[in-house]
Amino acid sequence: MALYKKNNYSGNSNYRNNRNNNERNDRHFGEKPSNYGSNPENNYSEILDYLKKPEDSKKYKLFSMDGIISKDFAGVPGGSQMRKFYDNVVDIYNNAREMESSKGRLAMMLPIAYYANQRGFLNRRLFDFIKQSIKELNSMGDADEFKRSLEAFKDVFQAVVAYTK
Repeated sequence: MALYKKNNYSGNSNYRNNRNNNERNDRHFGEKPSNYGSNPENNYSEILDYLKKPEDSKKYKLFSMDGIISKDFAGVPGGSQMRKFYDNVVDIYNNAREMESSKGRLAMMLPIAYYANQRGFLNRRLFDFIKQSIKELNSMGDADEFKRSLEAFKDVFQAVVAYTK
């Protein structure tokens, strides 16, 4: 009869999981960049206004190198998850035949984005952007308006992916 506890190496998984979680959190939730938007709610409202009524006159203010999207998302960690969400949006746009099915596919992105955010794979600011944009798109009633706004969302999302690091 042994008086010592048998060495069980399976306990190392806690060390490995904690180490991986710490590395993941450091990678995605580091310090804010110096040009981090001072009041993101104002910037979100301007982006959401553009999604409601995509007008050419608003494009420069949003998409330019010193525009709202650049100032708000430059330096924010995006990672490969952002590209996956963007690819999903492009697929929804390319296959948008019926408004209700497209709205359903957009809504299904929310739990996936929430899960990615909770696991540390998606930055909180990007999660909020996705959540608010999808909410705005799903509130639209006219099919033509929805299609134009979905295209605008795709363009804005492309710019966000470009400006995140």
